[in-house]
Amino acid sequence: MEEHQKGEKFTLVDPASTPERPVSPNRLLIILAGFIVSLGSGLGAVALVETLDHSVRSPEELGWLTRLPVLGTISLIQTAEDLAREIFRRRLIWSITGVSIVLGVVLFHFFYMDIWILAAKIHRVIDKYT
Repeated sequence: MEEHQKGEKFTLVDPASTPERPVSPNRLLIILAGFIVSLGSGLGAVALVETLDHSVRSPEELGWLTRLPVLGTISLIQTAEDLAREIFRRRLIWSITGVSIVLGVVLFHFFYMDIWILAAKIHRVIDKYT
């Protein structure tokens, strides 16, 4: 503007200041929001599956739906293969849960805060209130 003299002269009133501390994303807030969103989406998925499932699960429910008496039921027969599959599935779920917890702790340690520093902070807070 001043070179072509097409505008008025302007002056800088307040010079730019450097920040006092570095600005970065609030990692704790992001982790907390991720936890809340994942918990909510998990509960929402369970509610959705439960809502969309229209199967009859008990003789009482069948009698209520048809308004007719239930004359007989077939009991569940579990074989050794079924029991082994159920045990394998439970062990798999517990293994995945354990690996997920360990992986979460390791990621927390490397990307957010050292575990020993966290332990010291927790110990300091406990000592403050006891």
